[in-house]
Amino acid sequence: MASLRCVDTCSFIALRHYPRDLFDPLWNFMEELMAEGRLVAPHEVLRELSKQDDEIYKWAKSQKSAFINLDSDQGAVLNEILGAFPALAAAMKAGPHADPVVVSLALVRSRRDPNNPCAVVTEEKLRGEGSHKVPNVCKRFGLKTGTLLDVLREEGVKFEFRK
Repeated sequence: MASLRCVDTCSFIALRHYPRDLFDPLWNFMEELMAEGRLVAPHEVLRELSKQDDEIYKWAKSQKSAFINLDSDQGAVLNEILGAFPALAAAMKAGPHADPVVVSLALVRSRRDPNNPCAVVTEEKLRGEGSHKVPNVCKRFGLKTGTLLDVLREEGVKFEFRK
């Protein structure tokens, strides 16, 4: 996975399994990556997180610099993605649906700097032919994917537990 990553909503939600009072170094590491601009997400992810006004949403909302507004390049790429996966267009009309926006942000970043491609962080798994899950859309557009745990492994993160 690349050092630049775009995060899907489900990976932020996965942080619920690692409460800050027990896993503070993990949260600090995530904040460090966001502050460095190496971990980003479109504002649509924040909108999805707002549906559950919980600690994850409150924390994400405080990470303002990590959430990127849709620009004209992303809009054009988003239309390209929706053209290839019409079911995503229908899902977006129903309400906040970040999946294609996450992929469009990663694709724009990758096209702008092919030497430093942007990978997508998602907990979703690759599905069968015709699926519009994030890994399937990424595969169609040549983007790499990985999970939150993959990010930690690739960054060489090791946590030490003490009593």
